[in-house]
Amino acid sequence: MKRILLLFLMLTTTACFAQETEKDQEHSEEVIHHDAGEEGQREEHHNFKHSIAFMLGHTHISEGRDAAGDTKWLAVPSFAIDYNYRFGEKWSVGLHNDIIIESFIVERHLSGGEEEILEREYPVASLVMIGHKFTQHLAGFAGAGAEFAKGENFFMYRFGIEAGWHLNDPSWELLVGINYDIRIDAYDIWNLNFGVAKQF
Repeated sequence: MKRILLLFLMLTTTACFAQETEKDQEHSEEVIHHDAGEEGQREEHHNFKHSIAFMLGHTHISEGRDAAGDTKWLAVPSFAIDYNYRFGEKWSVGLHNDIIIESFIVERHLSGGEEEILEREYPVASLVMIGHKFTQHLAGFAGAGAEFAKGENFFMYRFGIEAGWHLNDPSWELLVGINYDIRIDAYDIWNLNFGVAKQF
């Protein structure tokens, strides 16, 4: 009877040990598979070359004028569509386009120190931008282009910083950006943008 009990205990212990070993092996395989999946996602994300961003923003103009002609700080709505192509691990080139969806009056500063009042109707800006990624979530941009509107067009420079966070789908990114624009012989603005980017 003692031998049967001892044999029963040995078989039970062996069965339990085998079951635990099998569970550990399955868990290890799941971890390996999970890690491989994450690595695949990271690799897939790393291979994205193109991105299109849709941004909503507020453009701030310190040289604005009200209807009475008094100087006024203006905050007007805008939206942007930005395309970027990544040509290196940290570098990109893109075409950034935005429109201010409101007409406004601004004080124009000429190169000779003169000033004049200028009315802008729904100006559209288009710029070629070079981007550099400083960290995983932070990038800087600089470039040049032009602002187009009824009456007169202006050559311009832009400098910006953008922060981005990937969503559950690694091809989508949430973006927050701030830009400073210098319109030659005209006026300066800065704008704050929020939006999403699709990478492919």
